[in-house]
Amino acid sequence: MGLHRCGAPFFTRKGTCVQTKSNVTKLCYDAAKMVYILNPKQAALYLKNDAVLYDLFESRGSLVFVFDRSETTELYRAWCDHRLF
Repeated sequence: MGLHRCGAPFFTRKGTCVQTKSNVTKLCYDAAKMVYILNPKQAALYLKNDAVLYDLFESRGSLVFVFDRSETTELYRAWCDHRLF
Protein backbone atom coordinates (compact mmCIF):
# COMPACT_ATOMS: atom_id res chain seq x y z
CA MET A 1 0.00 0.00 0.00
CA GLY A 2 1.05 3.59 -0.48
CA LEU A 3 0.98 6.69 1.67
CA HIS A 4 -2.45 8.16 2.23
CA ARG A 5 -2.41 11.99 2.18
CA CYS A 6 -4.66 12.20 5.26
CA GLY A 7 -1.54 11.24 7.18
CA ALA A 8 -2.44 7.61 7.79
CA PRO A 9 0.57 5.33 7.84
CA PHE A 10 1.18 2.98 4.97
CA PHE A 11 2.22 -0.62 5.39
CA THR A 12 4.82 -2.79 3.72
CA ARG A 13 3.90 -6.19 2.32
CA LYS A 14 4.85 -7.76 5.65
CA GLY A 15 2.45 -5.45 7.52
CA THR A 16 5.14 -3.36 9.16
CA CYS A 17 4.07 0.22 9.85
CA VAL A 18 6.29 2.79 8.17
CA GLN A 19 6.42 6.35 9.42
CA THR A 20 5.04 9.19 7.35
CA LYS A 21 7.52 11.81 6.13
CA SER A 22 6.28 15.34 5.58
CA ASN A 23 6.90 16.93 2.19
CA VAL A 24 6.71 20.34 3.89
CA THR A 25 8.65 20.02 7.16
CA LYS A 26 10.70 16.94 6.19
CA LEU A 27 9.92 15.49 9.65
CA CYS A 28 9.00 11.82 10.09
CA TYR A 29 6.11 10.91 12.36
CA ASP A 30 3.79 8.11 13.38
CA ALA A 31 0.42 9.14 11.93
CA ALA A 32 -1.48 7.23 14.62
CA LYS A 33 0.05 9.46 17.32
CA MET A 34 -0.88 12.74 15.65
CA VAL A 35 -3.82 15.14 15.76
CA TYR A 36 -5.11 16.73 12.57
CA ILE A 37 -6.31 20.31 13.02
CA LEU A 38 -8.52 21.93 10.41
CA ASN A 39 -9.21 25.15 12.35
CA PRO A 40 -6.53 27.68 11.28
CA LYS A 41 -7.02 29.81 14.41
CA GLN A 42 -6.46 26.79 16.66
CA ALA A 43 -3.38 25.77 14.68
CA ALA A 44 -2.00 29.33 14.83
CA LEU A 45 -2.42 29.39 18.61
CA TYR A 46 -0.69 26.01 18.91
CA LEU A 47 2.22 27.40 16.89
CA LYS A 48 2.26 30.62 18.92
CA ASN A 49 2.59 28.45 22.04
CA ASP A 50 5.61 26.59 20.59
CA ALA A 51 3.94 23.39 19.36
CA VAL A 52 5.93 21.59 16.68
CA LEU A 53 4.20 21.43 13.30
CA TYR A 54 4.95 17.98 11.88
CA ASP A 55 3.11 18.34 8.61
CA LEU A 56 0.84 20.59 6.60
CA PHE A 57 -1.21 19.41 3.64
CA GLU A 58 -4.40 20.10 1.71
CA SER A 59 -7.42 17.83 1.92
CA ARG A 60 -10.79 18.54 0.29
CA GLY A 61 -9.99 22.23 -0.12
CA SER A 62 -8.81 22.77 3.47
CA LEU A 63 -5.39 23.00 5.04
CA VAL A 64 -4.66 20.26 7.57
CA PHE A 65 -2.14 20.99 10.33
CA VAL A 66 -0.48 17.96 11.94
CA PHE A 67 0.71 18.03 15.57
CA ASP A 68 1.85 15.33 18.00
CA ARG A 69 -1.03 14.34 20.29
CA SER A 70 1.09 13.90 23.44
CA GLU A 71 2.93 17.21 22.88
CA THR A 72 -0.31 19.19 22.49
CA THR A 73 -2.55 17.68 25.17
CA GLU A 74 -2.27 20.70 27.47
CA LEU A 75 -2.75 23.11 24.57
CA TYR A 76 -5.90 21.24 23.58
CA ARG A 77 -7.26 21.49 27.14
CA ALA A 78 -6.52 25.21 27.18
CA TRP A 79 -8.23 25.56 23.77
CA CYS A 80 -11.34 23.77 25.03
CA ASP A 81 -11.42 25.93 28.17
CA HIS A 82 -10.99 29.14 26.12
CA ARG A 83 -7.65 29.79 27.87
CA LEU A 84 -5.35 29.53 24.84
CA PHE A 85 -4.09 32.94 23.74
